[in-house]
Parts: sequence; structure tokens; C-alpha cells
Amino acid sequence: MNPRVKNVVASPDHKLHLEFTNGQHGIYDCAHLLDIGVFRELQNVTYFMKATVRDGTVVWPHEQDICPDTLYEDSQKSGAEISYYTDMEEAVANADIVYVKNWRNIRSGYEEEKKFRDDKSNKLSEWIVTPKLMKHAKPDAKFMHCLPFERGLEVVDEVADGPQSIVWDQAENRYHINKGILTALLGGKM
Repeated sequence: MNPRVKNVVASPDHKLHLEFTNGQHGIYDCAHLLDIGVFRELQNVTYFMKATVRDGTVVWPHEQDICPDTLYEDSQKSGAEISYYTDMEEAVANADIVYVKNWRNIRSGYEEEKKFRDDKSNKLSEWIVTPKLMKHAKPDAKFMHCLPFERGLEVVDEVADGPQSIVWDQAENRYHINKGILTALLGGKM
């Protein structure tokens, strides 16, 4: 018998982020269910987000549920292990890739940003990728970011511009992919 669901967090992209009774984590994509009769109500994101755990499986208010064996087996197929951390050093320990995403509203105004930068009690300010943090990853670990990043808030210059950084290669690859998409959308003509 497979482990049962212990905790679920539903995301607006119709994915269930699952924790199982054996301590493993997984993601189950519900997109393929949304056009099936009983599950059509899950198309409504607000309703989908009401997913909860009852008797070891995920259920919604109108009694839709998904077999816990299906949830476990399908969420484990990729072989990836998903872990959640609140400590940066623990999160990057022995990592091959350190990939960060901004953790605050980038649309904040200048005054709000200045106040944020100057607030020494702000614990989020400790979540910055530094050379000291990168030393907890593997020696040949790479630093990635989808850009743009805020220097000194998400990553320091020594890492962003250092030998472990591949952010510019990453951006260049995205540029070529975007050109290909535009070419396809324009019927192959540019």
C-alpha cells in the first residue's frame, strides 16, 4: 500500500503540492482532469484552491477526490525529490544549481525600496546569495536566475558576475527561444 497524503497546497496553475505520510513530497498536475465531468468544477481556480486532506487523500468541498495511490505514483514518476527549507545554507547544501527568484514585489516604488534596504531588522535581507552561501553548494555548482535581479538584494556582484554564474548564458538561451517562438507565430517568416 502506498503512503497517504499528509498535507496539500493547491496552486493556481492547477497543481497539487503534496506531502505524504512517508515524508516524501511530490507535485501532481490536475490539468488533464479539468475537462472530465465530475472534475470540471476544478477549472475555477478559487474552488481548486480549496483542496484539503481527508482520510489520506485530497478532496474538495463538493466531494471530488483523487485516489491517493494515483496521487503518490504519478507525483513520484519524475524521480525528483522536492524539499522545502527555511534555512538558506541547508537549502543549498551540496547543490548542483543555486537558482533564486525574487522574493518581494519588484513593482514597489523608490521610497518603499529604500525603506526595505535600510531596514536592518528585515529577515528577508538575509536571503541573499553570497560567496559564503555558495560555498555550501558543490564546488562546481552554478548560479542561475531568470533575470532581472536586484544586486545586493537577491545576489551580490561577486556571485552574479563570478565564475559560477551562468545567468547571461541562460538569458541568451531564452532570447533565442523567444526568437523561435516569434518566428513560428509569424508563420516562419521574419
